Amino acid sequence: MTVAKAIPVPSASCLLFLGDLPCVVPATILPRSGKKIISELQFKKGIKRGEPSYIVMPVCKENGSSDGVPSAVETVLPHTPVDLYRGKSPRAFTFAKDWKQNTEIARAYLKKASKWMMRWADKDRRPQQFQVGDLVLVKLVPEQLRFLRKRDRRLVRKYEGRVKIIARVGNTFDKIEPPSWMKVPPVFHVCNLKPFHADPNNPSRSKAIRTTISMKPPS
Repeated sequence: MTVAKAIPVPSASCLLFLGDLPCVVPATILPRSGKKIISELQFKKGIKRGEPSYIVMPVCKENGSSDGVPSAVETVLPHTPVDLYRGKSPRAFTFAKDWKQNTEIARAYLKKASKWMMRWADKDRRPQQFQVGDLVLVKLVPEQLRFLRKRDRRLVRKYEGRVKIIARVGNTFDKIEPPSWMKVPPVFHVCNLKPFHADPNNPSRSKAIRTTISMKPPS
């Protein structure tokens, strides 16, 4: 190891090395003796504020052995921090990290609330699917009755039809072929569709006879 970026941690008696493979290396204070094992660490202050120090560690090997330098770094890798900051503004990094954490927590709560909502909405519903070509009755919600304009909405039928399903959109939506007077989007949820059953004994009952719904000023 010639030159590396590291941060000394005196309280933990270790060095935190930065780079592509960050790791934590334990550091011990060697007593002064006649033998040269490793030279003193020379710290050089960075040019910019907040930069890690440059540490130069020249190693003197005697008889081909380097016992003074820790070789088994894998034993301390589990204690290596996962996320290391290498930028210029630690405050911005901390603020962005907290913001990201709060966003993930909010998304988790929204996902949980969505699951509960779907669970209670589907509690009293029965599984219902239609095929292409089936005849159904359509339930119009109040937001879709704007095309009536001056007509009285209280006289509108609960289910309108009969209409034909021309395509399926996903697992819970169907596309119908609405009549000319029904100026609404053609895609409906299955909960707003009802199967149409024709009367074989009286075919005239299967024909929808729509009366004119209007409000005229008194003459």
